Amino acid sequence: MLRAVSRQIQNWKQEGFNPIPVSINLSANQFLQANIVSNIFSVFNEYDVSPELIELEITESMLIENESMVQHILTQLRQYGIKIALDDFGTGYSSLAYLRKFKVDTLKLDRSFIRGISDEHDDKEIVNAVISLGQSLGMAIVAEGVEKEEEFAVLRTLGINEVQGYYFSKPVMIDQVDKMLKSRKMERL
Repeated sequence: MLRAVSRQIQNWKQEGFNPIPVSINLSANQFLQANIVSNIFSVFNEYDVSPELIELEITESMLIENESMVQHILTQLRQYGIKIALDDFGTGYSSLAYLRKFKVDTLKLDRSFIRGISDEHDDKEIVNAVISLGQSLGMAIVAEGVEKEEEFAVLRTLGINEVQGYYFSKPVMIDQVDKMLKSRKMERL
């Protein structure tokens, strides 16, 4: 996946588009490979991709499986400019100690907290608390699974950094992304 994403970033640069950051989900098996950092940078060098353009997404359960190894890998990746996102935050162990200890760049708030946020006072308060906590720790907060205008409106009032979900677009194939980028490029001319 990293190779395909890096190749695509290289293609976009050759087409004259500004580089687009991309997030990649990693499984625990992939993340805990002994040579993960050197493998990642080998691909970056092969395709001339800046590490700042990649965000690796890991899950909370990964953090507790092998804390010292995860800490070591995260430290190496961050030293080289790769951002780390904690995916599906709030559905697993959600320990505040992990937020302090592992210093991720982004918290991706799970859809289960977003669904019905405009109707549920408790969910709104939980999301507000997570946004405040994460931002005070220097993290960007992403709301996953935004599907309705009402959800988006509430999240904007709470000061969320980013949102993703069907409200904006369903998943699209790469050729559709290319068309969208070309359309945006033409609009700027």
